[in-house]
Formats: sequence, C-alpha cells, structure tokens
Amino acid sequence: MLGLRWTLGIVTGFVTVMILAIAVVGGGFRRSFGASDNPMPTVLTLVAGALVLASLVWPEQRLLMHVVAVLMAVIVVGSLFLMREAVLTTMLGVAYAAAWLSLYFRLLRA
Repeated sequence: MLGLRWTLGIVTGFVTVMILAIAVVGGGFRRSFGASDNPMPTVLTLVAGALVLASLVWPEQRLLMHVVAVLMAVIVVGSLFLMREAVLTTMLGVAYAAAWLSLYFRLLRA
C-alpha cells in the first residue's frame, strides 16, 4: 500500500507541475496575441492536485479522503463523457482514479 501511495504521489506531483508549466507558457503566448487570460482552469487544477497530494500525505484525515473520493468520482464521470474525443487520455484518467479509489477503500477497511 505504501508503494501505491508513493506512485500516486509522484504521478500527481509530476502532472500538477507540468500543467502549471503549460499554463505559464501558454499564458505567455496568449497574452502576446492580445487575448485575455482566464486563470480559473489552472487554479482549479492546482487545487485538485493539492487536495490529492494532501490525501496521500495524510491518509488518516477521513474528511479529506472523502472529499478526494468525490473528486475522483467526478474525474471518472468527466472522463467517460470525454471518451469519444480522446480515448487514451480519458483511460489514463479512469485508471488513475481507479488506483486512488482502490487505495481509498483499502484505507477505509484498515
């Protein structure tokens, strides 16, 4: 179970940092063409990444685990809605959420 927590933590940290880097670089390009900047998707992604990382660091916090479990359910439903457009990406989202939910259910039984 500790290996799964480390794997999920590394993947979450890497993806969160990469999304932040893409947002910074993409925001620079967008502003250079005179378009407006909407930071809300980036902020929501960073908050979700921080919540997931916090749930992996402090698994004894039950409320945090339940909040992230709801977030993972939303990720699965959103991925299923997007499956027609990007199958590989959505399957990665479903697989990640399934791995986190398996950790969640193991921790609930312990």
